[in-house]
Amino acid sequence: MSEGEYLSRKYRSDVEIFYEIVRAVVAAGERGIKKTHLMYRTNLNSKMLAKYLDVLIKAKALEELEYRKEKIIRLGPNGMLAYVSLENINRVFYGARRTDEESFVIEQLNKLKDEGWTVEWDFTVIGRLEVPILVDGFLSKGEKKYLLQIAVNRTEVETKIALLNLYLSLADTSVKGIFITDLVDMFKDVISPAFQDRLIVISAKPLEGILERVKAIQ
Repeated sequence: MSEGEYLSRKYRSDVEIFYEIVRAVVAAGERGIKKTHLMYRTNLNSKMLAKYLDVLIKAKALEELEYRKEKIIRLGPNGMLAYVSLENINRVFYGARRTDEESFVIEQLNKLKDEGWTVEWDFTVIGRLEVPILVDGFLSKGEKKYLLQIAVNRTEVETKIALLNLYLSLADTSVKGIFITDLVDMFKDVISPAFQDRLIVISAKPLEGILERVKAIQ
């Protein structure tokens, strides 16, 4: 780890730390994560982790239980709300944290600019209700206009949250949406009939062909 990387970890804001804790719990799935593993995942000592967990547990974002003499942390009743809220705050102030696969998709879709497309990332949607919603991107060329959400190499929970975010933006606008994911089969039966003509789910597999699959959308 370089000095710069060390400093960036050392001087994380409270919001960043809350997000990293909740995100690690989300990534662990329904069974939760051992408290000791969470400490290592978030690069916090036991005293600091206890301080932040106390806040998150009181807010019902997380809950702690004991399983086979191990302390387990899992999402609480307000866990999903906390995750979505913290993720959006972090994206606004600290930039999006993307997987390598998502970064590759973005790199490929940026090539659309060479063909006259407008391509914008971390795009704020202001719909009819004038409530801002942050989505991954916006693509447009002539009459074609799409809000874009990418969830590649994410857990099922993270992928569902990404889709929900796109749903919210489509509900308040009249444009179409593109959802790029490697978990396409998970959404075959869950897309609301109201959005079946407006939401296009594109498989991220194989990654090398993602640009052509997006360009093929009519």
